[in-house]
Amino acid sequence: MPRVITILINGEPALVYDAEQRLPARQRRFLDEMDAEMDGRGAPGRPPGPWERARWVANELIAALQDRRDAVVWAACAWLADRLPDLEQIRATGQGEEMVIELIRAGGGR
Repeated sequence: MPRVITILINGEPALVYDAEQRLPARQRRFLDEMDAEMDGRGAPGRPPGPWERARWVANELIAALQDRRDAVVWAACAWLADRLPDLEQIRATGQGEEMVIELIRAGGGR
């Protein structure tokens, strides 16, 4: 069975991303640049961990889906698929500032 990441917004499917697609070198470098940008967001002297980064990226993904910013959607999906190989679903519920986002791992873990 192919590996996909399903994104649900308020229980409705918003996107199914093919997490097995190969990324060209240029896109892989962009993912590394995303990581470098996030390094400064952690506590002083401690870069954020992978799940903290994933929450930031997932927040950007949901906002980009709602705003129809396709380039951001695909970059966020590629980052999540590459950096979190056990991620299988993102659930966003609510609206605007009240949006709650859950990252669901294979086997149902969070």
